[in-house]
Amino acid sequence: QAAADAIAHGSAMRVANAEEWIAQSNRLAADQALRQKMGASGRKFAAAHKGAAVKVCELLCGNQ
Repeated sequence: QAAADAIAHGSAMRVANAEEWIAQSNRLAADQALRQKMGASGRKFAAAHKGAAVKVCELLCGNQ
């Protein structure tokens, strides 16, 4: 789910195969504005999900 959320948030791209990965990598290499936009989105996404694993563990294991 996290990957799908990151893609929807603009922090990541979905690729189906190596050729698409190469094409998207080349696109990012050539487009500074896109790199900056995705980087900012990724930082925001990561900050919003910081501590998620700990929260899930607390819910499953109880607050110890």
